[in-house]
Amino acid sequence: MQDTSRAELGNNGVLSNDSPEVTFWFDDYYIAVVWNELLLSYDAHIYKQTCDGVLVHFTSTGGKSLQSASKQARQTILGKPVR
Repeated sequence: MQDTSRAELGNNGVLSNDSPEVTFWFDDYYIAVVWNELLLSYDAHIYKQTCDGVLVHFTSTGGKSLQSASKQARQTILGKPVR
């Protein structure tokens, strides 16, 4: 599976804590992890790419950190239980 990431970099080229989102591909799925101000946590929106190249919303999950939200998204895609 291909897992490529893109994150917003600050002026000094370092990932800033206030970056609006982190996006990456995981197999045929596109994942966008964004900060949810109301819940004070991160939401991971998962999109499935169709054979036409169109992204269709698959599901959403989340976590208290970027790492936990992206891990939850990967586990959801793989069908593993979320812990």
